[in-house]
Amino acid sequence: MKHRLLYTAIVAAALLTPVISGNCRAQKAQAKGGGQKAWPAPMHLPAALNDLYPPKAQEPVLLMKMHAMNEALTGMIADLSENDGPNAKSNYEQFRKEYVEASKLVRDWTPAFTQEPLDQLGKALATGDQGKVMAAVAKVGQVCHECHLQNMTPVQQKFHWPDFRNVGVTDPVMKTQVDYAQLMQGINLGFTGMGVDLKQGQVENARKHFDAFRTRFETLKETCIACHDTERKYYTDATVLASIDQLGAAISGPSIDPEKVKKLSIEIGTESCMKCHLVHLPATHAKAKWGPPAM
Repeated sequence: MKHRLLYTAIVAAALLTPVISGNCRAQKAQAKGGGQKAWPAPMHLPAALNDLYPPKAQEPVLLMKMHAMNEALTGMIADLSENDGPNAKSNYEQFRKEYVEASKLVRDWTPAFTQEPLDQLGKALATGDQGKVMAAVAKVGQVCHECHLQNMTPVQQKFHWPDFRNVGVTDPVMKTQVDYAQLMQGINLGFTGMGVDLKQGQVENARKHFDAFRTRFETLKETCIACHDTERKYYTDATVLASIDQLGAAISGPSIDPEKVKKLSIEIGTESCMKCHLVHLPATHAKAKWGPPAM
């Protein structure tokens, strides 16, 4: 039973991961003329959320409330595993209080905070039957999970994900201040332009494009610190830079091996560009859709 209790505590903590968000009802776009369909309209995030997160709020109010709920519920389970009935009851009452308060923070979401599972948990706890309590905890956890499943990601994207539009950088090739998107466009121009020129037999132009790509890639590595406060071990690390240098060597000699250039280009594109985009682009595009937090 003790192992089961501890396992349930872990599950409960995951279900109560602290951030919960808005209504996820996506609206289908109506067909436009010429058989074209519009992109789906952005999902709705309640405006009240802006009052619960910086910059309008001093701290992430909803996030802290989720932390408090998790601590109380998991504390109740821990006390129960220790046969500490009084403290288990105390933690349940604290959880109930936090749950009710959380339900009132955003009126749009109040219906999602159903009361029956909460009441059933209290009744199960009063029996002292640990099996009944764990079954009731699972039902409460399901309420949390369903809300998180629908809503957590949009709020994380809007209120917690950094905005690349705020990252400015000096383009080392053009020697001008550009935004992050323009730097990435320049990197793509150099990398893709190199391959196109090689196919066209314009070797010197290909080498110029590679030099611009290599220079801008070094600057890209430096921009990671805008969001990360530790050295990056992926995407722009020594292994990727070594592959880039090998590519440079492959196109600088008197004869060029197309297969080697192709192999190295795919390696760089896969290990750096694609993998970095898989991590960063979904949240970045979503943040642009949700818009910045209101001031």
